Amino acid sequence: MHALNRKTVATPLLALSFAVLAGGTIGAPAQDPPTTRTTSPANRGGNPTTEATQRDSDSQALGLLAALNENEIAAARQAQQKGVSGPYLEFAQLMQTQHGDNLRKTRQLGTPGAGAEVESLKNKGRQELAELGRHQGKDYEVAYARAMVKGHEEALALIDDRLSDLARSAAVKSHLAQTRQHVAMHLELAKDLPAAAATAAR
Repeated sequence: MHALNRKTVATPLLALSFAVLAGGTIGAPAQDPPTTRTTSPANRGGNPTTEATQRDSDSQALGLLAALNENEIAAARQAQQKGVSGPYLEFAQLMQTQHGDNLRKTRQLGTPGAGAEVESLKNKGRQELAELGRHQGKDYEVAYARAMVKGHEEALALIDDRLSDLARSAAVKSHLAQTRQHVAMHLELAKDLPAAAATAAR
């Protein structure tokens, strides 16, 4: 991700199979068929139960991360529909682009998990969006800026306290590390929005 000017949001940035060969000795006397050896999971170097648990854990992390992205995209779209302007519009456009890109990369790593925890996060996003949508005009811009600061602070906490513990594969861990950097940058940009900065100065 390119560095962004704190006063102006920058242009959005933004990717064994085995062959078993069996054969006998030509002309050898007839004999009982050779005994086929079955390789145990341990001999293959992996435990199916452990591997399944790791996949489920990665899937849960991806599911929660996907929900975070979807919530941020929905808020960005709402802000644009509300007619925000200036730095608020630039920020909303950046959020839609970068969270959209992160959502695509998240889905490429595997099927995002579902379940109660993921659905709870989605419901939280819908409720907060409905509350935000009650505001209009300049009042909406103030509410949107505050929501973005709060939302990205909560996203960082979720990554640090929950998703990092769930992630098992190197690919998912790497994706989370990159995502955290982006979210931290988004938080600083949100704090620089005029309404958020004015609130912090009080």
